[in-house]
Amino acid sequence: MSQNQSARQKQAGGEIGCNPVQYTPEPWRILEQTPGDAWVVVGESSAHGARALATIPDAASDGEQQANARLIAQAPSMHRAAVKLLCAWGTEDAPEAMEELAVILSQAVRS
Repeated sequence: MSQNQSARQKQAGGEIGCNPVQYTPEPWRILEQTPGDAWVVVGESSAHGARALATIPDAASDGEQQANARLIAQAPSMHRAAVKLLCAWGTEDAPEAMEELAVILSQAVRS
């Protein structure tokens, strides 16, 4: 550890903080935004209702925009399944966790 890092750690009370990633609650879905020909990823929660999370404009094709939107919309599910797989790796539950992740990935890249 460098002196600068050590000094910063002491100033921060001896601990280095970390903020975990938190997704907008699922479900996420995609909508076609007709003016401007863009796809919008929408997150829905009981507290906030539906809100736009990402807009994918100006792709080379409509199919490319939709594919990018699908990948973004599957991010929370992919993250959850990947964490589950990492936790189950080397156990008898690993094949089931791997299958769950494979299903989510195939939904994200379906044509």
